[in-house]
Amino acid sequence: MATMRPTFGGRPLIAVALEKLTAVCDQVRIVGARAKFVELGVAVVEDVYAGAGPLADAGAEVFDGDLTDPASIMRACAGIDTVVCTATAMPNAAGDALKRVDHDGVLNLIAAAEGAGVRRFVYTSYSANLRVESPLSRAKRGCEARLESGGMEYAILRPSVFMEVWLGPHLGFDVAGARARIYGDGKAAVSYVSGQDVAAFAVSAALQPGALGDAIQIGGPECLSQLEAVARFERTLGRRMTLEHVPMPALEAQHRSDEPLQQTFAALMLAYAMGDSIPEAQENAARYGVTLTSLARGSSSRIAARFRAWCAQAFHGIRARLRRERRLVPRGERRQRLEQPGEQERASALQEPSSMNHLRPSFTYGKY
Repeated sequence: MATMRPTFGGRPLIAVALEKLTAVCDQVRIVGARAKFVELGVAVVEDVYAGAGPLADAGAEVFDGDLTDPASIMRACAGIDTVVCTATAMPNAAGDALKRVDHDGVLNLIAAAEGAGVRRFVYTSYSANLRVESPLSRAKRGCEARLESGGMEYAILRPSVFMEVWLGPHLGFDVAGARARIYGDGKAAVSYVSGQDVAAFAVSAALQPGALGDAIQIGGPECLSQLEAVARFERTLGRRMTLEHVPMPALEAQHRSDEPLQQTFAALMLAYAMGDSIPEAQENAARYGVTLTSLARGSSSRIAARFRAWCAQAFHGIRARLRRERRLVPRGERRQRLEQPGEQERASALQEPSSMNHLRPSFTYGKY
């Protein structure tokens, strides 16, 4: 493959794909957008792709484009063999952004790619099992249909829910606070998938030899309910989590909102509560040469690491407060004080149970 263009995305999914593609392709063109797009609540793309610097140093070409500007997209597609698209206005899709970006903008890109003679288009959608209608679902399914009826080779990635997002604090899964938000009754099975694995699918689909026309259901190596995921975290962390249930009627009421973003969030939460089991996940991963990340190896270990970091931060914060209040003296200053007359007797007195030693912070945690 002579040239490739991964386009319009934010870390971590697209960044991982870009790094892999830059390493193996003759030409990689990164197209940034003037509008603000956020993917997975992590990285913002504004002006030129924000994370393009190191990749540009590795030989990638950085191109300023905008999905809502068809002329700029046509220029971006010139001379390109394969497009990898992860574009979305989520999660900050104010007003009609979902229609302008996820629907009209991606359709602009598909049309421009066809006009430029692009051979293959890799498109990131979401699981076909998530069927609650919303502006996002209409955009995704509309773009899928356009690719399937067009003249280019295509790979449509349909991942289940990202473990890094739905088992993270932004959606109420707060490990540091030992709290977990459960949507619905929490009993339906879900194929939690790592964003890193979806990036690997994108790269493999872009580089796959031979003709390609595939819609790929992508999930993790096992199906777990929300409650089973909570139990995994409790065993990993050695502590119980307080559960907050969001009832289905509350989500259904939000889904009736006239605001596109709120309707979309509610649709995603309703679909999550209903479950998304992908039994063919391992088979699809094998076809594309992807090793799937388990919850234990992926989100659990990272969140456990964040919890340990939080404990360390809390320890240092308490120690700093005690020092400010002169209850805890730095070791060097303590040694100097002990050399002063009368300080040895005072230090001995502080070892008694009546001293303030009980205020010293103590954290115990093992290897998770």
